[in-house]
Amino acid sequence: MSKFPQEVRDKVAHRSQLRCEGCGGPGPLELHHRQYRSRGGKDTVENALALCGAGAGMFGGNHSGCHGRAHTAEGEALGWSVRSRFDPATIPVEHFLFGRVYLCEDGTTTAETETT
Repeated sequence: MSKFPQEVRDKVAHRSQLRCEGCGGPGPLELHHRQYRSRGGKDTVENALALCGAGAGMFGGNHSGCHGRAHTAEGEALGWSVRSRFDPATIPVEHFLFGRVYLCEDGTTTAETETT
């Protein structure tokens, strides 16, 4: 299993303010690969979201909380999941604090309207 580097974990923790980036809940939180590792997703800040919910269990899959929602068509529409042919840095996410934003490598966000 891939583990995000500590630098990425720290930047996402700061960006999320230790809240679920989907709903704003207190967690428990897990780092979610927006572009799944099986689709070539990297362990980068732009590809990571701190989401609430239980992760892969005994039988695999992520099925609860916002982490579970990320693995649905709704999660893709929210930018929480990214298809393999796209760069996560170019796909905006719906973020509970900032609205529809792009996730930046330095751990900040850029409003969708600022780049279009």
